[in-house]
Amino acid sequence: MTLEEAISTYVKNGDLVGIGGLSFWRKKGEFG
Repeated sequence: MTLEEAISTYVKNGDLVGIGGLSFWRKKGEFG
């Protein structure tokens, strides 16, 4: 997943690069 795709996902989920979004992707192992 690219950064642009991640941002798009955050926007669609109503969590624009928020703590919830970052923790979600970290749990999925997408970002370190």
